[in-house]
Amino acid sequence: MFTVEESLSIEKTDSQYILFQFNSESSNLKHVYLSDDVQLPRINFLASYNLDLNNSNIAVIGNTVDKNVVPSDYTIIGYFNHPNSYQLIDDVWLISNQESVKLNNGREFIFSTPNPNTNKTLEEAINIDSYTEMKRELFGTYSKRSNQMIIIGLKTAILFMVIIFLVISTNWLMNEKYLIKILFLSGISNYTIYYTI
Repeated sequence: MFTVEESLSIEKTDSQYILFQFNSESSNLKHVYLSDDVQLPRINFLASYNLDLNNSNIAVIGNTVDKNVVPSDYTIIGYFNHPNSYQLIDDVWLISNQESVKLNNGREFIFSTPNPNTNKTLEEAINIDSYTEMKRELFGTYSKRSNQMIIIGLKTAILFMVIIFLVISTNWLMNEKYLIKILFLSGISNYTIYYTI
């Protein structure tokens, strides 16, 4: 993930990649740039459609997306067939064959490739002078409120268990204080008393 301040353009390359362009304020609306042989997620097409033969601007949307969100110069070809994906059911992918990237569509980018050397593939695929990497946790699953609540719940449960342990330990020490005092006065160390009792 990265941001740019200056314009960039897409170069022809043999590498497989997907470039997502978005604005952080509306991150579900993504402009998508594909290499020639990359595969899209499963799609329920509205009609028979051949991605290779068509050069028009197309859109693929999630099941919960309002069609009015899609710009008028894009044609909706289908819906993502991933009902269990929390992200794809809300996403709008605007796919075009343009090689120029307009920064008014957003300055945040996600570059995804199966190649192990991501930086090299990025430099080959995109003509870019400089970019700033972004922290992935700001936009990944952790950014979802439900996942943040799980972390808060776990921390609360651990804190509750520590409090219960302290209450039980204090109560136990109060009940056994005479035994502990006798053992201590007998010359047994605190360490031995703790593990004996």
